[in-house]
Amino acid sequence: MEKSKFEKLRTLLATKEMMEKAKNIEMYSYSSWRGKYNIGYEHAVFIRCQCLGQFLKIAIFLTEEMRKGNKKARYEIFINPETAEFATRDFADPKKPKWREAKLDMLEWPDCLWYCKKKKAWINSAGNNSIKRLLKTKSGGFEGLLEFQLSTRKEELKQRHRRETGPWDEDMERVPELPKDWRQWSQKEGIIENFIFYQYKKGGAKAGYCSYCEKEVPISNPKHGTQNTCTSCNKKITYKATGKIKALCTEINKGQIIQEITGGFVIRTFNMYRHYRNNDYKNPIYTIREFERSIYESGDWRKLYRYELYKNTEMRWIKSEISGYSSYYTGHEGTVYPFNIKKLEKTILLRSSLPMILQNSQTVNCVRYLELEHSFPILERVTKAGLTQLAKDIINRNITNTSINVKERELSKALKIDQERLKKLREQNGGYIMLEWLQDEKRENTIYQDGLIQFFNDNGMRVSDIQFIRDRMSVEKTMNYIIRQQESTGEEIKQIITTWKDYLNMATKAKLMVDKEMIYKPKSLRTKHAEVIALLGKGDIKKQANEVRKKFKKVEKHCSELSKYEFADEKYSVIAPKSVEDIIVEGMTLQHCIHTCDYYFERINIKESYLLFLRRTGEEAAPYYTLEVEPSGNIRQKRTTGDNQNKDFNQAIPFLKKWQQEIKKRLTEEDKELGKKSNELRKKELEQLRKDNKTVWNGPLRGKLLAEVLEADFMDAEAI
Repeated sequence: MEKSKFEKLRTLLATKEMMEKAKNIEMYSYSSWRGKYNIGYEHAVFIRCQCLGQFLKIAIFLTEEMRKGNKKARYEIFINPETAEFATRDFADPKKPKWREAKLDMLEWPDCLWYCKKKKAWINSAGNNSIKRLLKTKSGGFEGLLEFQLSTRKEELKQRHRRETGPWDEDMERVPELPKDWRQWSQKEGIIENFIFYQYKKGGAKAGYCSYCEKEVPISNPKHGTQNTCTSCNKKITYKATGKIKALCTEINKGQIIQEITGGFVIRTFNMYRHYRNNDYKNPIYTIREFERSIYESGDWRKLYRYELYKNTEMRWIKSEISGYSSYYTGHEGTVYPFNIKKLEKTILLRSSLPMILQNSQTVNCVRYLELEHSFPILERVTKAGLTQLAKDIINRNITNTSINVKERELSKALKIDQERLKKLREQNGGYIMLEWLQDEKRENTIYQDGLIQFFNDNGMRVSDIQFIRDRMSVEKTMNYIIRQQESTGEEIKQIITTWKDYLNMATKAKLMVDKEMIYKPKSLRTKHAEVIALLGKGDIKKQANEVRKKFKKVEKHCSELSKYEFADEKYSVIAPKSVEDIIVEGMTLQHCIHTCDYYFERINIKESYLLFLRRTGEEAAPYYTLEVEPSGNIRQKRTTGDNQNKDFNQAIPFLKKWQQEIKKRLTEEDKELGKKSNELRKKELEQLRKDNKTVWNGPLRGKLLAEVLEADFMDAEAI
């Protein structure tokens, strides 16, 4: 726009009609207890229009200035409707007016402009129609001007963005349509989690609906939440009792498809899941959403695109800063669409070993495989040898150059084992853990007993996991000891190792003779672990217990009265703490919060709830689970190490129900009354937790609503 020409034009002044209306304009006021305040006018500004050939000139006057007798405009706006250009001349300083590019909403206005209840500006009908006709807006006046300017700037922004997004869109146009059977494959094979839904019946359900077969199939003794295999399709399934679910969602799986494009190929990655609502398990809702595309062109160069929000304007494909192969981008492991792989391995994947690994495993991180195929060539050799799991472990960065000698040409030497051990690795499709144990076996110049390497491999235990005890025990003895501890406790192998390491560290601090077998290999690891904790913390425990007694004066007395809640059978026992020290040792041993949170002691103090200990009969000295119990026998919580509840607890549930039946017989009228009050307090607490939207901070339940976790934990004695 030629602004110099506009500067020579005479300025538009307010007309007599406009000045008269401004003088008599209605005032708006606001009333409060403090008084009445004038906050604005019916119209905060007046507008006058003038057509100048292809341009439209608009003068805007401030009402408050006009009421003082000022006829001069505050702003003059020049618009070219054909080119959608506009410029504003600002007369804030009449002697030195300046040009501005700002829209109306970004100019300086009196506050009253934004308080107007009707139209912000007065304009005659001819001017109003001119704005609507020439600017092609729905509104006239101030609103029409702003509508035009916003639309213009939005289009200008699109044009600027297009300079960046144009090449991206050209890349995206090269991506072909998905195959016709893609959605069916995604729903069946891309979403790998499946269920069998059944209705609970006395004596056990005999049939259920398989989400993969999509038909009724025979079942036997189903239990909600347990896993099995469908007898019809042979797929791994999880049983779901329809009476126990309202909404259900599968895990989000990644699905991938490789497609040929001009000059290369693209790997497309999708999030896939299905969910069920209102128990309508025969009509799930499928979500299959593409979120990433990796384009490979000549020279093995890669461009990465992600479907994201672009500059707060729109969702679209955005090119990542990554280009080519990148050491910090790892891609996604996903189920790969298989039906076009044979065709691709004859064309775009002719020089890659990726199709070979896809023959043995449908779930692969394709992007990461292609990256490492160039930077870590042994990956191709491992794949061609049929070591699929080892290849996937290399992709997942579980193996480094220190584990493999990449300079060796012979594969067995490259893997630092011999031909016989390589044969074992192939036969069992071993991964990096099995390779580590075979390397260790060769390094030790021995042959481990049958099943030993398989045992450690199946339990995810690396050579380094038992390094702490190898100076005192052989690998075979270590395995046998771990198995015995697992048989007696039911704990997971990794937890036993953690407890063992922790015990030996504490035993060393306590100056026990950890080189003696009876110390480093106790008969009951869990019992000795508890004993050494008590030994180390004896002074601190006493000090903490005295502080609790001072703050909660009735806790010790109430603990001594809890013997009525004790009960045992041949497998489990419920025992009561005899003192505050017992509670503190329990919390320290199981590493949860009962000894650090005052509210547990406060509840004991007022007889709202008590803390009792679940033990394995014969191992009463070894903490197992802590129970929070109401006076009526209702169980609020049951937690073990790290504030968790493990699968082994399910075996103790029948005993706890039997315990509740027994306790109900022993309750006094006072206990029953206390139980009613406790029940009401618990409900109020849950209601408040829901209002506050409190969630679990740590552990496997992190992020879940605390109220829902506590409700799921609750065992009602009255329901027994």
